[in-house]
Amino acid sequence: AALTLFAFFAEVAGRPPDGLSNLDAWRQRYELLRTAWPDAPSFERAIAALPAHLEMGVRAHRPSIESGIQLRSVDLVPGVQIALARERVAALGRQVLETLGPLEKCKRCRKEGFFRHLLRTRGLDERHALVCPSCAAVTKSYWLFSQADGIEALLPHSLRLGLVVEQVVRFGGALIGFQFLPAEREKLTAQMLKSRLVELYFRPYGIDVAARDLQLSSGRTSLAAAARVPPQGAIAVAFGRQAKRSEREAVEFLRTRIERRFKPEA
Repeated sequence: AALTLFAFFAEVAGRPPDGLSNLDAWRQRYELLRTAWPDAPSFERAIAALPAHLEMGVRAHRPSIESGIQLRSVDLVPGVQIALARERVAALGRQVLETLGPLEKCKRCRKEGFFRHLLRTRGLDERHALVCPSCAAVTKSYWLFSQADGIEALLPHSLRLGLVVEQVVRFGGALIGFQFLPAEREKLTAQMLKSRLVELYFRPYGIDVAARDLQLSSGRTSLAAAARVPPQGAIAVAFGRQAKRSEREAVEFLRTRIERRFKPEA
């Protein structure tokens, strides 16, 4: 079942993520998971006796040819997706999926682990990141200039399986998403959410509004800085009275700046 899920994620990712880039990477991830399965065969024994729906093979993926364990036919992909709706399969899917990022040591907490991919923000802008699975420190933050593949293409599965959680805010008529690891989301306060908005939107694009000047509310309830953000629903964000522009004006300004971000000045 684990090998089937590895093959499924390799198929839907297009370009294989780090955890499936070669057989040594497959072996490392499989053997790590196998420590919890006393009766499971070694990687070598497992690939020597693959079930009928799996095979060793190669696939063309521009600009290279990728090899590894594969589903015998892409027609099997929908069946695996259906199986992932069952909690026992979903639990195994989470175990497999969380090993597919690059193996690195975190510079902040010094722990080694498979770094997770998420979108620090989406909506007005779309900023990808690789984060430490232990402390959620960002090791890499980047924009993607092509169609998502590799680890980025697996984000919908991370969201559906609960490896990544998204918090939506409503600001000036726009909906903006911020993604977190589950443990980080559980600790999310209004101050942390305001700081994330300032860090990713206001400061980079020259909107002179500090986190302390933002007001957050859930429904009709205003959220104090130290208040935990409720687990459900969008959070409304508003400027304080001292702001020099309205929220809608700020959103239009951001859209213009983001659209022109990589265009040369006339």
